[in-house]
Amino acid sequence: MGEPFRVSDLLDTLIRLEERGSAFYEDLAARTKSERARALFEELSREEREHEALYSALKKEFGDGAPPDSDRIRHLDTLIRQSFAFEEFRPILKDSDKAWEQAIDFAIQLEKNTAAYVREIRSILRTEAPEVFEAILAEEERHLRMLADYKNEAGF
Repeated sequence: MGEPFRVSDLLDTLIRLEERGSAFYEDLAARTKSERARALFEELSREEREHEALYSALKKEFGDGAPPDSDRIRHLDTLIRQSFAFEEFRPILKDSDKAWEQAIDFAIQLEKNTAAYVREIRSILRTEAPEVFEAILAEEERHLRMLADYKNEAGF
């Protein structure tokens, strides 16, 4: 039988998810020719790094605080692949409106999935730092609005 489930596993998954989300937005920022899109993706990447730091602090408070080893990281990446499908996103090979619309749609789905995951963790931790989880969910909702507004204004 495998290791018992730990709260630190949930937080490790969120930390890793935020790392990957930040890298995803950094990649989009580097690829776009639009200054407006670059500013949006850079802001989202920066905020994902802030969330990563917040989850790391929560892990120190509620978990064991130790960084996961390489086997654990591979396991976390498998969980993330199963739940968030980063690999399903095809990198933008051609600078077209359709490619950017797909990137925005993928980012919107990523933010929705992240919010759902945060809600699940909040339900497991219940009384632990409810204000932190509410703030995180508010941020995820703000990211969704930012992306939806960009999509609407871009005319996709």
